[in-house]
Amino acid sequence: MAIDGDKLRKIRMAKGISQEKLALMCNVNKRTIQRAEAGHPIALETAAFIAEAVQVPPATLRSSQLEMFEPTTRAWNDIVLIPVASGRRIVDVLRTSFEVKITFDVEPTPQNIEPLAELASLLEHFKPNPWENHSERHSPGYAEILHKQASVNAILPALSLMGVSVFLATYTSLKQVPHYH
Repeated sequence: MAIDGDKLRKIRMAKGISQEKLALMCNVNKRTIQRAEAGHPIALETAAFIAEAVQVPPATLRSSQLEMFEPTTRAWNDIVLIPVASGRRIVDVLRTSFEVKITFDVEPTPQNIEPLAELASLLEHFKPNPWENHSERHSPGYAEILHKQASVNAILPALSLMGVSVFLATYTSLKQVPHYH
């Protein structure tokens, strides 16, 4: 997919983010950011990571000329680390992933420990355990999921104001998921 490179560059610069930092935030090579800003096609997933990192909807970066392409294939054991600012996305990824790790880019302090601990407590409930027997798994109802998503959304802005970013690293291989009968 080609994105509007000029728009990306302006948004990135307005937010004071260097190409190197954006590349790190998106877990891509700096050259990928340079190609994106030059208007060259990039993987759809990469475009989504970039949009999330600069905190704009993906459609905002879309080039007026849509290009179809085959996304870059990843190895079965690749792990992607992306910044997240959506409770819905965090909870949905937790519920559908083989394995998930949530990390914070800050040391716990007396000032940030309460929201960090509250977020960890909310998300712990959804952390997948692929080795658990299917009949033992807790399947939350829609209302419970919505409440957790809303609670996470309430915490993320407070953490952001403290300079804390939340990232998800998801294991993308479904080949390793055990199936019990």
